[in-house]
Amino acid sequence: MTDEEKLALMRKYPFLRLRSVFTGKQVHSGKNLNLKYNHYDEFKGTGWENLWKKYLEHLFKSYDSWDRDTRKHFHFLQIKEKYGTMRIYTSFCTDDEEIAEMLSEFTCYNCGKQPVDENGHHVIWKSTGYILPFCKECAEQFPDNHYEKETLDNTYAITSYQKEGKFRIEYIEKDGWLVKGEPVKIPERDENGDPIHEEENRN
Repeated sequence: MTDEEKLALMRKYPFLRLRSVFTGKQVHSGKNLNLKYNHYDEFKGTGWENLWKKYLEHLFKSYDSWDRDTRKHFHFLQIKEKYGTMRIYTSFCTDDEEIAEMLSEFTCYNCGKQPVDENGHHVIWKSTGYILPFCKECAEQFPDNHYEKETLDNTYAITSYQKEGKFRIEYIEKDGWLVKGEPVKIPERDENGDPIHEEENRN
């Protein structure tokens, strides 16, 4: 991407420019500073760079569909690595922030691979102490670290707590991203672990 293309992108998507979390105003002004300091280059030089750009592609599509007032109030509050996952905090959340966090947990921070084992399960080696995810080959480059192997046995999923109860939401992988499935209610269980039926809850 040329400098002019990047500046054009920042004009179209102003949330790419650095802003104060306290005032919401742009921190830098001027072509050179905008090119040097901007959110488009977040995670540049790390294995998460492509994942970040994929997140932005989806965010751009969402942003294009919003009305003017919604666009005006959207901006990044904080972007960082925490406990080995990509954390993206915005003025209001979209599903894509959660998806980026889930994918980053099993994406090598050094090279960007998303390794799977012979059974097709996602697998990653996490450094202990300062937690970061690595593929096996990259972990072997840093032998002084200690690692714990983690495997994602099932599909990506989260538990959502709503006023109607507790729900499990699974995500299906498609084109390097995740598509949100329909929420499935998780039945409440009694002290013996047996499901509590709705009729019993009403009594």
